[in-house]
Amino acid sequence: MFQESKKSLQKSAVLDRLCKRCLEQLQWKLKFGKYKPIKAAKKCQKCTHMTVVKPYRVLCNKCADDTKCCSKCGLNKEFDIESFNYAP
Repeated sequence: MFQESKKSLQKSAVLDRLCKRCLEQLQWKLKFGKYKPIKAAKKCQKCTHMTVVKPYRVLCNKCADDTKCCSKCGLNKEFDIESFNYAP
């Protein structure tokens, strides 16, 4: 039962707009079953709207694209190209 839910989370997880370090952290959470889905939208740190709908993120997609910052750590790092391979 646990293995099935873990595999479905791995398939449905969207790991885009992340720097290399944050991508590795979220991949580890997925691999070892520590990744928890988000229950409700959170407030974006840049635009202060309730638009963050992905778990472990502090920036919404729009702000991450506009400022070219990682959506998890919020630092001005280059996006890891591999992270866009996880987007459905």
